[in-house]
Amino acid sequence: MVAGGPASLWQSRSTFDVAAARIAGKLSDRADSEGRSPEFPDLAIAATGAARDPTVPSGNLRHFALLGVRAHSPLEPLPAD
Repeated sequence: MVAGGPASLWQSRSTFDVAAARIAGKLSDRADSEGRSPEFPDLAIAATGAARDPTVPSGNLRHFALLGVRAHSPLEPLPAD
């Protein structure tokens, strides 16, 4: 990772706090109702991102798409706004 890049910016704001925990519970409940069982690390990362509304940097985009959280692979170019 490059110091000061997008991932380090996200990491500097990524605390799993009460707001993220509440969102994780909602994401888990929704996934369970759809017959899916995401692992806690995916829920925690997705909820932390959803609580702060950034795009989560991840090489595993499928897991976050299933949870309804924006994610972007650091291996791909950033989309144009």
